Amino acid sequence: MNKNYLRYLFKSNKFGLIFYLLMSILIALANIAFARGTTNETVIQLAVIISIAMCFFLPVYLLKYVHQRRSSDLYLSLPISRKEMLHTTLLFMTITIYVNFLVMVIISYFIPTPITMYNALGFLFFELIMIIVLLLFNSMIFLFANSMIDGCILLAAYSCIPFLLYIVLIIATTYLLPGNVGYTGTLPQYSSPVYLLANTVFIMGSHAQYPLDTVNILFIIVGIAYGVISYLALQKHFVYRKSERAEQLSTDIMAYPFIINIYLIGILMAISLQLIKEISLATAAGMFAILLVIYIVANFIYKRKIEIKLRMIMRYCVYVIVCVAASYALYTVWSVGYVDPVTADDATRITYSYYYWGNSNTEDDVPSYDIYFDFTVDATNSDNETIIEVMEEYRDVCEQDFYSNDRTAYNVIRFNAVYRLADDSSAHRSYYSTSRITDEQLTIISDYCDTLEINYYDSETHEYIEVTLDEYLNREQ
Repeated sequence: MNKNYLRYLFKSNKFGLIFYLLMSILIALANIAFARGTTNETVIQLAVIISIAMCFFLPVYLLKYVHQRRSSDLYLSLPISRKEMLHTTLLFMTITIYVNFLVMVIISYFIPTPITMYNALGFLFFELIMIIVLLLFNSMIFLFANSMIDGCILLAAYSCIPFLLYIVLIIATTYLLPGNVGYTGTLPQYSSPVYLLANTVFIMGSHAQYPLDTVNILFIIVGIAYGVISYLALQKHFVYRKSERAEQLSTDIMAYPFIINIYLIGILMAISLQLIKEISLATAAGMFAILLVIYIVANFIYKRKIEIKLRMIMRYCVYVIVCVAASYALYTVWSVGYVDPVTADDATRITYSYYYWGNSNTEDDVPSYDIYFDFTVDATNSDNETIIEVMEEYRDVCEQDFYSNDRTAYNVIRFNAVYRLADDSSAHRSYYSTSRITDEQLTIISDYCDTLEINYYDSETHEYIEVTLDEYLNREQ
């Protein structure tokens, strides 16, 4: 750290610092003045959010000179080492953000009934850790680029990677796994140091008394690892940076080359996964063509010139083939070996519901009947073993239907099962199928139904007529 340079940073940015401090005070006071609740938790959470936002703004503002030729030559030739300059700049940003954060937190305690934090010291400590890590990480991303505009684009692009990953995983679990299980894992969170550390900060600063195991230690370790890796990367991109890089193309592998390819693969996987069940080959081909145009435009932004080479088109085609092949490979593997982790044995209560749109199915033997039922059973009661066995057998049939290649299998029957688990959480499974519940199964189910509706559609009068179960079972075949 260089004291003279630190003093210079405070002096040259005094008006900005005063404005930032006044805004922090005004925001905190305004939230207290207009608060409708009885605690200051909103102000504390807002202080965290503002500190996160400033961790994106300050690296851009204070390091922008690196991307400008004149200022780059001037600053990088100052009579202090680059490492000192880096450490001093990071210290200045940390002090600026953390002091304003503390001001907002202190002001929030002037509310009549302030909260008792889950862990006040932990809250303040991990907030400081989060600020340092985010400043290191965002500075690294910004310095991957060789121009200010590119640096801002990269910051935005890297910040959205967790959302891209989450969307791909949601699509994968929807179109590769039966039951519309959705994605409940934490993989996307690990691609975001913001989430990893802010999660701990919000828990520590909450008034709720969370159990100790709520704090994810792995989140903290990985979050700090982001900071360590970023610091090491800054040695290359700041300490040993060549001033000639200013205003040049951002050719570093972690700049546009990485971002363009990671987004391209992610979007291609999203389209390829939907090709299995949801969209036609013609629709997918159109989407691939549009994405190729976007890919060419992205390379134009990167290289600052329109460049359509055979190698680029071939690379894109290889990506498409690999993503489609990977999607079908996953689908094939899971169609053989997938076992739903949630079963009736795990549940304490189960709610089943079923809707058969008979009027839309002209190939069935009962095309003019709509059937709906729902009921809840106590899964711990041995008297319910028979009905649970019947419904779970039908669920197995629906899972087999899911792996049918027939896209028309998803407009006739909907079957839902909601499992209330021992820890009081719920697991939802939703299936579209063509396999109708048999008359024998419906007879058993009727004894347990809270609701059972059977409606006959009269094609002459175009009206639905409610019928009894016996009338339905004695229908003409």
